Parts: sequence; structure tokens; C-alpha cells
Amino acid sequence: MNALSRDSQHPQRSPRFELVVAESERQLQQAAQFRRQVFWQRRGVAFDEQLEARRDRAGRVFLLFDQSQIVASGRLLAYPSLFSALLGLTERLSGVDSELGRIAAVRSADGRRASCLLLTLGASWVLEHTELRSYAAYCHPKLLDMYRAIGAQCTGQSCAVPGRADPYVIVIGRYADAARIGAQLGSSQ
Repeated sequence: MNALSRDSQHPQRSPRFELVVAESERQLQQAAQFRRQVFWQRRGVAFDEQLEARRDRAGRVFLLFDQSQIVASGRLLAYPSLFSALLGLTERLSGVDSELGRIAAVRSADGRRASCLLLTLGASWVLEHTELRSYAAYCHPKLLDMYRAIGAQCTGQSCAVPGRADPYVIVIGRYADAARIGAQLGSSQ
């Protein structure tokens, strides 16, 4: 079984939300459309769609549904990999076996909650279905608190992301911490 094993697609659930690992072409297209919409509307950022599609197929794409509506999406890639966006931005991060990226959530009061749910339910799925244990991600500094809320730590490194004015910060974390914090938050509601 490789690190991004495709052995099981059972969704993770929360009382109102469902995490789905995209398997079909339709689900991958839904994720890509949602991501385009969020990044373009919110930040005016467009991506190389062919490269994004290759990254989606090389990794795992997660969709968080609230009822039948997508409220968040994200992608998991092995690290390092041919498709790693992080490799081109900073030196190799030791002790990291995967990269989280393209976290996108609806623009609403629940957007940050949806992102945290995506990350914590996704962490539980990763622990159950893969051999991956730790991740790296880069984010706008205003999202650093969200990653810290699920146990991630800022590395102190930043990177320049093409097409973005502000430097982004690099965070690392463990899936076990994110899953544990998510379970604690879920049991306290």
C-alpha cells in the first residue's frame, strides 16, 4: 500500500457535514469548479487548470458537504512529489510526508468553521486510510490562527507565492493532533 492508498472511500461524518474523498471525474470537476470560484471571487487568483488537474489526480481531493452543497475543499499530496507546490517555494522540510493545499471554503460566517472541519475530518480519514502522519502547508498570514487551532506550528519560514502580494507562511503539523482536536471540538458542541 502506498502513502496515498486508494483502498477505501468511506466518508467521514459530523452531525451536519460529510467529508467525501473525490474519486469520480465528476467529483474532481466539482472540486475544481468550487476552488476556481472561491479563489477567483475572493482573491482574484486564477490557476493553471491543467497543472491543477494533474495535481488533483496525483493526490487526494477532499470535499466537505453541508447537505448537498460543497462548503469547503482541499487537496493532499505526498511530500515531496513531482507536483509539490511547496518544493518550489522553500527548502526541503524534514519530517513531513505530505502537503496540504488549495484549502477553499465558502464566503460566509461559517467559512472558517468549514475549513477547520475539512482539515480535522480529513485528518481522521488520512490516519485511517493512509500511512501519512505529518503535513506542511503554506497560507496567508491571516489564516495562521486557523492552522494553529488544529495543532499546526508556524515554521518561521515564509515564501513568495507567484501572483500574490503578501508573503505566505509555512506551517507543519501532525494529522493525529488535528484529528484529536477535531474530536474534542465535536464532542463539546
